[in-house]
Amino acid sequence: MMSRRSAKIGTQKELTIVDVFSGAGGLSTGFAKAVGRRGEKYKILFAVDHDLHAMQTFRANHFPEVPLGTEDPRACCEDVKEINADRILAAIRPHRRVDVLIGGPSCQGVSPAGLRNPSESATRCFWPLFASLKNSGQSGL
Repeated sequence: MMSRRSAKIGTQKELTIVDVFSGAGGLSTGFAKAVGRRGEKYKILFAVDHDLHAMQTFRANHFPEVPLGTEDPRACCEDVKEINADRILAAIRPHRRVDVLIGGPSCQGVSPAGLRNPSESATRCFWPLFASLKNSGQSGL
């Protein structure tokens, strides 16, 4: 039996993606090249990372139509803690929803190779952003 959510996703041709802690965009590239079980494709709409060189690479690969010297609200080079659902939704217009939230947050707060400090800021800021998007009516999350 197919769930209501599965049926809804099954009819979509394209699922929208927001990538936080995107780095140079390797995870986004994987999704952009993937095809879902029901033939759906993935479209990267927004990314954020604090590393300038990583974001330049991300933009060259995912938003090549925008010259690197110009600002693009879809590819933010800043601290993830400065991003909220309203800002993401404004940047992805005319799209109205985020279907998939992906990201590669720093694992130093939980990794055996790191400090194992779960209160480390990069470890904690993913969940408030997720909650912000979900509370903004993004029912697909």
